[in-house]
Amino acid sequence: MIATTSVTAANPQGAADKAKGAGFNRLGKNDFLNLLVQQVQHQDPLNPMNSTDFTAQLAQFSQLEQLTQVNDKLSELKLYQASINNAQAISLIGKDIKVKGNQVALKKGQPVKLGYSLGREASSVTITVSDGTGQQVATLVAGNQKAGFNEMNWNGKDTDGNQLPEGTYTFEVVAKDNEGDRVNSSTYVLGKVKGVEFTNSKPYLTTDYGKYAMSDVISVHADGEEQSLSSQTDTPVTDETETTQNG
Repeated sequence: MIATTSVTAANPQGAADKAKGAGFNRLGKNDFLNLLVQQVQHQDPLNPMNSTDFTAQLAQFSQLEQLTQVNDKLSELKLYQASINNAQAISLIGKDIKVKGNQVALKKGQPVKLGYSLGREASSVTITVSDGTGQQVATLVAGNQKAGFNEMNWNGKDTDGNQLPEGTYTFEVVAKDNEGDRVNSSTYVLGKVKGVEFTNSKPYLTTDYGKYAMSDVISVHADGEEQSLSSQTDTPVTDETETTQNG
């Protein structure tokens, strides 16, 4: 009579647990194939592995191989996409961009454009400008404004007409309709790209107002023309009305 003993290698899950305990975080396709070979070599001769089970495991190995190849291709595609984003970011140097935000940099003698978008037509728009401490320093008021993108020019003076010092300021927009109801609004910053910084392999555009990710850019202005980015299709950049008011 032939004595048989059970072999743990015939249990892929048990072998996987041992591999994990030995310091392996995951099993690759080569590990899977080795386990399959060991399972065949150490099968019970009186109770051989079912051919159906063996075929199923071969199919699983084939699927693993295909998934590994797909993962490699996705990694290559990710690197290719990153290189495209970096090249696009560098191409924006020297161009004016519109980004989400409410911070502006005041330079002596230079007016500042305060951009905002309205969800619908408003009968009145009030913009309050605050300094770095949060204190309101200026108020700009405009009459009827159409839905879409608008902007006001702030001359850098406070409510008493005094020139404010250079620095970073924030602004908020309050718009109302004829009934006095609040109109939804979003604030934007218009600035020129001075350079590009790469942080954690991601490009960030540097302007006078700060550093912005590519995903923050709504549109690009070059030679008086506005070019919206295809990645920002969910933002209202089409059919915009440009309105300039002096503060």
